[in-house]
Amino acid sequence: MNFAVSQTVANEIIAGRYRVAARIGSGGMGEVFRARDQVLGRTVAVKVLPQELAARQGFVERFRAEAQAAARLSHPNAVQVYDWGSSDGSYFMVMEYVRGRTLREVLAARGRVEPAQAAALLSQLLAALEAAHASGLVHRDIKPENILLTAAGEVKVTDFGISRMAEAAATSSDMLGTASYVSPEQIRAEAVDGRADLYAAGCVLYELLCGAPPFEGNVAHVLHEHLTARVPRPSVEVPDAALLDAVVALSTERDSAARYPSATAMRTALAEVAASLPEAPPLSELASEITSLVATEAQETMIPPLPRHKPRRRRWPLLVAVLLVLVVGAGAVMLRPVPRVAGLRQADAIAKLRGAGLHTRVGTAFDDTAPLGTVVAARPPFSVGPLGLRGSTVRLTVSKGQDLRQVPLVEGQPLAAAQQAIRAAGLPGPVVAEDFNPAPKGTVVHQEPPPQAVKPGTPITLKVSKGPEMVGVPAVVSGTAYPAALSTLSAAGLSAVRQEIYNDAAAETVLGQAPAAGTSVPKGSAVTLTVSVGPQPFPMPNVASGAACAAARSQLEGLGLVVTVKSPSGACTTNPVLLQDLPAGSSVRKGDAVTLYVP
Repeated sequence: MNFAVSQTVANEIIAGRYRVAARIGSGGMGEVFRARDQVLGRTVAVKVLPQELAARQGFVERFRAEAQAAARLSHPNAVQVYDWGSSDGSYFMVMEYVRGRTLREVLAARGRVEPAQAAALLSQLLAALEAAHASGLVHRDIKPENILLTAAGEVKVTDFGISRMAEAAATSSDMLGTASYVSPEQIRAEAVDGRADLYAAGCVLYELLCGAPPFEGNVAHVLHEHLTARVPRPSVEVPDAALLDAVVALSTERDSAARYPSATAMRTALAEVAASLPEAPPLSELASEITSLVATEAQETMIPPLPRHKPRRRRWPLLVAVLLVLVVGAGAVMLRPVPRVAGLRQADAIAKLRGAGLHTRVGTAFDDTAPLGTVVAARPPFSVGPLGLRGSTVRLTVSKGQDLRQVPLVEGQPLAAAQQAIRAAGLPGPVVAEDFNPAPKGTVVHQEPPPQAVKPGTPITLKVSKGPEMVGVPAVVSGTAYPAALSTLSAAGLSAVRQEIYNDAAAETVLGQAPAAGTSVPKGSAVTLTVSVGPQPFPMPNVASGAACAAARSQLEGLGLVVTVKSPSGACTTNPVLLQDLPAGSSVRKGDAVTLYVP
């Protein structure tokens, strides 16, 4: 008998062994049925895969390999695969039957869960992933729909193995259900390992805490956000979840190498912060609460046997009447007045809505008129006039106060780093003006305005160095007076460094320069000028001690002194020198005048 998904009926036997009882659910990878294993006498879940998959190239081999790998995985937090096979052209996988709710149903009923409950749910999910990765199995499609919560508060992860086949057969439209949790490397069609599952787990943790996936919108937008943006901090919407910010951030790094290296490492980090989270009801109570909230929904669809041909009565008027009664009755029970919370502080608004049986999801927005932390808008997802659906989530918009951006300090930074810092502060790209400056080329030497809080759109101007202005060194002719040389250098935009030496040249005359004339140097540089300070001084010899005049004059003239002799006879021969002017020992220079007195 052919058991195509659309034709499966109650009491039909799959592969001669599994008797179908009811449809549990359906999705892109087929439908799931509750069935009875007539050989082992136990209830099982049978997932029947779409027949068109069998026609895909390589599907049968892939199905066999993945089913065998999934069957080898045995862990309390993973739905056990019992059997697999094909019959009448369709393929099926037989799994452990779990009585529970998916996390998608939990979120639909509650909006979000408490941080401690989210940590407990994720810890069990990571335990399952830890076992799967150790056996070489990567799930590739972790999402709330594939995570079950039993009445005992136990997490069960399903669809190991099937996700690999779904990925291989995927088309662009198949991303609709998983775009909110897919890792960047999967989007880029790169090879993946267990860290792709950790990325999805981080996104699931964010949704458990905040009530919505980290990125929302059409598929193209969501995929682009995964590739280019960071997952927001949960504490922005749920302050009590601040301790879990780091777990979400590290598990959802765009570069897989920057994430937790393993599910074990992520579970260890989660356990370290979970102990400090505010207490919350255990998962068993959460499961019981969810069961009561969705008790009116049909979890399984009973599939009747093929009908016999009997005369039909027109029962639609009666059915319509019954439905109207049910709708009105349900409305009376499920619809509650939505309190007005605009203008209240965030904590007061949340408490007021919870008292009305409503959940909250908090977003923030800048507002120039509302004080920081007050509610500026409240929007229930479903309402009838002033009434909202009991248990639904009201989206609160809380004021972040006036929108001001802090101008960063960028002086002294390279231009590229300064531009990045300014854009990261939410300010427009700066206006750049270049100017000659001693600072290295491309360095910001001035900013306007300086670091301060400004409104968005405030223009930022940066003055950037294009390096020092270069000038040629002028020639200073040897023998030029020092003041004239200074004027020559100053006119060229240069300064001077004076280097003095003793020399026979007149004092305050330039003897040389460095660097040489014609050399190109930064404007403002110093040129070294060698300046004569005259001959070197020496002590005046003592020649008035009876030395002969001729000998004394010869000695002094040999030292470069100018000698004058005063004698009654006017002779300067062997007569002794009685007196000298300059005195012996005084400091003299070459060219100084000395007078000798002879009797």
